[in-house]
Amino acid sequence: MFCLAIHAQPQNVYVFTFAPGSSEFSLSQGDNRAELQRLKAEVTARYGGIWGDTLAVFVKGYCKDNLPLATIRSNRIKSVLITEAGMREEFFVTDNSAGSMDGKTNLARVEVRIPQPQERLAENTERRKKAGEPVYGTVSMEAQEQLVEQPAVKEKKPVQKPEQPKPETQPNSTLPQSVEETQPLVPPAVAEKDYYGKFSIRTNLLYWAVATPNLGIEYKPAERFGILVNGAYSHWIWSDDDNHHRTWLVQPEVRYYIGANKNWFIGIEGHAGEFNFKFNDTGYQGDAIGGGLTGGYKLRLSEVFDLDFSLGLGYTQLKYDTYYRSREVMVLKEGGLKKNVFAPTQLGVSLIFKL
Repeated sequence: MFCLAIHAQPQNVYVFTFAPGSSEFSLSQGDNRAELQRLKAEVTARYGGIWGDTLAVFVKGYCKDNLPLATIRSNRIKSVLITEAGMREEFFVTDNSAGSMDGKTNLARVEVRIPQPQERLAENTERRKKAGEPVYGTVSMEAQEQLVEQPAVKEKKPVQKPEQPKPETQPNSTLPQSVEETQPLVPPAVAEKDYYGKFSIRTNLLYWAVATPNLGIEYKPAERFGILVNGAYSHWIWSDDDNHHRTWLVQPEVRYYIGANKNWFIGIEGHAGEFNFKFNDTGYQGDAIGGGLTGGYKLRLSEVFDLDFSLGLGYTQLKYDTYYRSREVMVLKEGGLKKNVFAPTQLGVSLIFKL
């Protein structure tokens, strides 16, 4: 169950919700789309106070018993404002909590207000400039909220000079005009830090269950696309070399991840390999080639590990010979056999390590 946005907040307070255990910001989650539109409108309307150091944007992430995840959530919201509204890091007062707000834990809270009385703001600004720190970046939200806010009517508005050039990062007409045009909202530099890493290695646990070592790698050129190459090899002999299982397989695949959290996927795969196995009187030796469609679900276990469930259906062409052994010599029974098979081409429960 996803947490819903908290209503009945003050006009200058905005609450964004996240899926439990996730750091990804999604417009389709709760009331995030409406909250973002309201926040962007206020930030745009109050640029004068923000640029003039009389207002600050307070951002606080929440996640029960997981402060690092709460920190990532607040950074997601800041990234949206930096990317879409031309803001800078020093405009924010960032604080995070491993607790809850009104009983809710999967959210980030944003407030635009006067950070502290003007005489203390000047003193604090000078001290942080001397220390080489951002003016607002490390101020505790709890400490700021304990200060007495000045009434809105006493807010000192800076004198606007139309002829003065705007800072380079000031938003301009090239910014997106609607949130629908900006998905995904997290910029590429931030998205790379998400648990959808660019590279990962994997191994299919079901193959190990039948004594077939295997290894694969996935490269993600984009958040929703993955390019995989899986390989397997086995060479087992028993019963005085009379029975054996020798095979190798290479299976490339292209995936497209779907859903708000990009856990589900569909894809297309190809496979090629050779086999030579004999479990009774008759042995089979040949090669296989084919392809098919794949689908499945990727379950997040941690920041480093995932569990991947996959199934493929498609076509495989087999070309093979049959034989038997006589005094340790392979004797051909039938040669040049062919078989076309429409059946599962992939079945996997893979453990993934994200690099």
